[in-house]
Amino acid sequence: MNPGHLIVIDLGKTLSKVSLWSHDGRMLDRQVRPNAPGSVDDILRLDVDGVGEWVLDQLARHAGQPIAAIIPVGHGAGIVAVRDGAVAIAPFDYEQAIPDDVMADYRAARDPFTVTGSPALPYGLNLGAQLYWMERRYPDAMAGATLIPWAQYWAWLLTGRAVSEVTSLGCHSDLWAPSEGDFSPMAYSMGWAARFAPLARAADVVGTLSPAVAARTGLPENVKVLAGIHDSNAALVAARGFADIAGHEATILSTGTWFVAMRLTAG
Repeated sequence: MNPGHLIVIDLGKTLSKVSLWSHDGRMLDRQVRPNAPGSVDDILRLDVDGVGEWVLDQLARHAGQPIAAIIPVGHGAGIVAVRDGAVAIAPFDYEQAIPDDVMADYRAARDPFTVTGSPALPYGLNLGAQLYWMERRYPDAMAGATLIPWAQYWAWLLTGRAVSEVTSLGCHSDLWAPSEGDFSPMAYSMGWAARFAPLARAADVVGTLSPAVAARTGLPENVKVLAGIHDSNAALVAARGFADIAGHEATILSTGTWFVAMRLTAG
């Protein structure tokens, strides 16, 4: 019995991609859209609405296909605050400069590299810096909002269920302590840890398509949606699937808007 096709939604910084895959790993279709960041309150934002409409249009292309599941993939420097079933704050673009005084205060609050494995990066590349500024700019909107990493936002859009996932939280975010397998001390002290959506594994099924998304796309409501994964971590997992790499030392280069080098040790 054919278990059905998979759809991968890959939301990068420069491009958004939707691809259709057979159950045996053959790519059957791929559509690409250049992203066009906008601005709200003089802050650069990710084009969450424009990308969302485009994603739904691409899903509708596959109505009638035997779709089993949808897998979101995304970069690790986007955060969406949702409240009452809607986006409370349009997500910041991570290339937006953060005011010097805000960044100085944030640098004093963040945990050291030895705790998080996150280097101090410019602009909003450390996700914690975005959250720190969001709370200063929009305290009322942030109050009571649920925080969702960028990749998992798309699972929420499709199902209405919110989760977080460790590869998105742990990649240069300042929000995760890998050795503890838990949120960083700063994430706890700022109160952010309690406001993130519950943790799920990347391969966990978050839910099935909401009735509204099913009606919009023509896909059946029983299509499963996975929690999804950070894009460079997805590249690392894929590379480890090759026999020449698995179990051996290797350097993996994940290329896109950024070049990310990851080193595998033997064993």
